[in-house]
Amino acid sequence: MIEVTDGGKHPDWVRDLLEDFSRTNDDQDVTFDSKGSKSVIAVKDGEPAGILMFDNEPSFRINMLHAHPGHDDVIEPMVRSAIAMANVQGKDCVTVHAVDKDGTLRGIFLNMGFKNASNGPCSLREGTIHMKLSF
Repeated sequence: MIEVTDGGKHPDWVRDLLEDFSRTNDDQDVTFDSKGSKSVIAVKDGEPAGILMFDNEPSFRINMLHAHPGHDDVIEPMVRSAIAMANVQGKDCVTVHAVDKDGTLRGIFLNMGFKNASNGPCSLREGTIHMKLSF
């Protein structure tokens, strides 16, 4: 069973998941500053298995999405949680700009109805995605 919970209630899990994200993406010289971001955590069998970081102002933007190896099944529930939060807040879309070294996230987001949003220089960086879901 997969549960999605507020990362603010579990700062130790957030820290550990962000450290895992940094280790996993070290070869891409990725840094992520989470000071203004909020998070949700996927919990599977009582253990943290993934994290989604987002900003909800001025727009709803997913900045980072990470799952422990072998736990890709937690990604979609976290994204659906983010979409629901954006809807409740009256936003008209959710954008995602995240590291996606192997294309896993791109496939998941496309299957969920997101479209490529290649309207900026950041979308040209290899190993990243920039996508949008409008409602």
